[in-house]
Amino acid sequence: MSKEHIALPFITFGHIFCDMNVTSKEELIPMTPQMTQVLTALALRPSYVYGLIDQCDYDSKGVIKPSYGNVYRMMAKLESQGLVLTIGQHYGIASPHMATFYELTKIGYEVLAWEADRFARVYDLITQRKAFNNDANRTKFFSSGL
Repeated sequence: MSKEHIALPFITFGHIFCDMNVTSKEELIPMTPQMTQVLTALALRPSYVYGLIDQCDYDSKGVIKPSYGNVYRMMAKLESQGLVLTIGQHYGIASPHMATFYELTKIGYEVLAWEADRFARVYDLITQRKAFNNDANRTKFFSSGL
């Protein structure tokens, strides 16, 4: 498989330097479930860390609720990869303190689409192999401790 290089902006100290090949598609995906969930939340609307955590919790029905520290580190990593961008500081909805707001970049939307395609292929493969066609297989899988 050949590497498809994509031009990502390199962001540092609020300055954007465009057209630098800093990574490739293969280096960005697969993403962790938490990163995918955060990008999905940002696809809905720009948000701040507390809002992202609440949206991830809501969207995943409580399965994915990353810690605040993890999300702050994740946002720094996603921003350094050019997937999200800080759009400013505003007062949060439920907080009297200033919050840093982030938005998904064009490249962030592309990476999220790649992840969606990857998930679709995995889902199709599971369905094709009828891995969960009966209750015995489902029970065996979920009771295995994975």
